[in-house]
Amino acid sequence: MKAIHLRAVCLAFALLISILVAVGGGVLAHLAGDGVARAVITAAAAFAATMALALTTLSFLLRR
Repeated sequence: MKAIHLRAVCLAFALLISILVAVGGGVLAHLAGDGVARAVITAAAAFAATMALALTTLSFLLRR
């Protein structure tokens, strides 16, 4: 597999995982009693944190 294809697959995987974590975080926040707006902000924060962690990890792993 070419390096560019591997990076694209890894990026797609990181995006998928980040979306799943964001949805889970937003749903849990809403079920905990937060309003819709606060649950969306919680989901956005979860997405940003997960994506940052995933991209940092992928950057480290793909550099080798």
